[in-house]
Amino acid sequence: MRAVHPVTAITAAALFATPVFAGPDDSPHISVAATASVQTPPDRATIEYAVRGEGATSDMAIAALVATRQRIEDTVAILAQPISIHTGKVTIQEVRDSRCKSDDDSPHLASGACSIVGYTALITATIDTGAVAQVGTMVGLLGRGGAINPRVEDFALSRPHDAERKALAAALANARRKAEAVAEGSGVRLGRLLSVSTDPDRSDAQDIVVTASRRSASPGIAGAPIIVELTPSPVETRARVSVVYAITP
Repeated sequence: MRAVHPVTAITAAALFATPVFAGPDDSPHISVAATASVQTPPDRATIEYAVRGEGATSDMAIAALVATRQRIEDTVAILAQPISIHTGKVTIQEVRDSRCKSDDDSPHLASGACSIVGYTALITATIDTGAVAQVGTMVGLLGRGGAINPRVEDFALSRPHDAERKALAAALANARRKAEAVAEGSGVRLGRLLSVSTDPDRSDAQDIVVTASRRSASPGIAGAPIIVELTPSPVETRARVSVVYAITP
């Protein structure tokens, strides 16, 4: 994993400039395109998991699911971190005898080899939290409480527009520097700004790249959460602009 300086970094990628051409009104101009990116430490994280319940009846399966869900939430509460839990769809599925052939989509009577022997209930859940440093430990606690496939799904920014503005400002500044260099090399002076385009339809105009690496977990004691430290990569926000400047002799 590449090292990233803790201070927000700004990088600009230079593209070719188009020196002197006739503009829409036949006036000489300089067209340049530039990109820039800013990297910001994430301050939000998303965890996803599922909760399962089983029982001889659908009511028993739901009751088991509710009990497991409460146990999971009580277990995560050990960290005393602010979290927001959102639940998704709930599904209840019949479980039939293992002798029932289910290799086709034809209906089966709930008798004989295809008798219903029980039910399973499943609910999906998502945790949104600003405790980025604790999400690895939260996943461990979710597993302890009985969650199915708990995982850190994403890292993000609570104020992505701030990063977007910084990236756009950096791209515009880079475009200005390139236009000035082209004008100086061409023996002309840079005039007023004629137009700016942010190329919103380009896939690289706004891009977020997030990865995470795991350090070794600290040894824990019975009953205490096992600390899992994560070092998420900075969220990278990129912007691309195309600008046109007038030329003065």
